[in-house]
Amino acid sequence: MVKTLIVDDELKARENLAILLEAYEPTTFDITYAENADEAKRLITKNKPELLFLDIEMPNKNGFQLINELEVIDFPIIFVTAYDHYAIKAFEVSAFDYLLKPLDIERLYLSLGRVLNLSDKNTVFKRLKALQENEAEGKITKIAIPERGDYILLDTKEIICIEANRAYVEIYTEKSKYIYAKPLKYFEDVLTENSQFIRVHRSWIINTNFVEKYSKRDAEILMKNQLKISVSRSYKEELLRSIQ
Repeated sequence: MVKTLIVDDELKARENLAILLEAYEPTTFDITYAENADEAKRLITKNKPELLFLDIEMPNKNGFQLINELEVIDFPIIFVTAYDHYAIKAFEVSAFDYLLKPLDIERLYLSLGRVLNLSDKNTVFKRLKALQENEAEGKITKIAIPERGDYILLDTKEIICIEANRAYVEIYTEKSKYIYAKPLKYFEDVLTENSQFIRVHRSWIINTNFVEKYSKRDAEILMKNQLKISVSRSYKEELLRSIQ
């Protein structure tokens, strides 16, 4: 059985989630409950859960504060939240599963399918570090990128530009190029709070800190990695405002 801890200050929320877990696969989950962060910390230390459902918004001490107090995290976490759009982006770019209240059964079961088949629990710590930094900064500063069965934590300051390539993107840094199976629009949304990132073409987002030169005549940018990127007419004015 999977030792499962449900942390939520609302009794009804805890009970509803337990019912859904029982319906997903009877006798699979050995469930314990905590109604606040301090109780959860005690149970995590004592029982060493294999799966944690963690509500973010709780009185006195929230879910992020609990995570910061734990010395070792080697179990999957599914966050349960009624948070705003920014927080959802923070979970997504850190490769963490999350559930929105009220719970959607299909979404819950998709998350369970992923975490129960997670082979390397140590990757949780890397992704958690990215999530903590993003949450502390109030904007996306770290992105967890899948790489050979693991994750690389990429600092957004290192990103020179992002190119759309069909169903995925290519992320350029000074040292490497990473492929990520997300559309360019996803990164346009994710990096909204990072003012140095702007879209200059239907296929390109650039980091204006890496602009080497802009040619008005050719409507083209030369980046510091020597990539030449065309600028669409509709994005020209925004680019000029950003680099002046």
